[in-house]
Amino acid sequence: MNEHMLGVRAKIKRANEHIANLGVSIREFCDSEPYEIGAKPHDVPDIEHITLYVASVDEIPNNIALTIGDAVHNLRSSLDHLAWQLVLANGEQPTPPLTFPFANPPRNSHLPFMEER
Repeated sequence: MNEHMLGVRAKIKRANEHIANLGVSIREFCDSEPYEIGAKPHDVPDIEHITLYVASVDEIPNNIALTIGDAVHNLRSSLDHLAWQLVLANGEQPTPPLTFPFANPPRNSHLPFMEER
């Protein structure tokens, strides 16, 4: 394995661990039957159907949202590491702030963080 890519691969590996843990957490949450189904007669008396509805749902545990955030952060960070390594592979010296570009700045942008340094 190319030693220059160790940081990139480590971030992706950690993200995959978070995603695997996320699957377990979601399964546990769903298996706990975090909802209550209600039933009521149809609004029209001549119709002999019952209307089923979700009466309540438990709040999603914080660890699910936090695990998603950790996984996304690691994947995003791996792209930053990759951008750094690509500059090095091109024979240049990277300078902060160097991040993976997700989008070009909007035209006529006057946002301070979009200005060149």
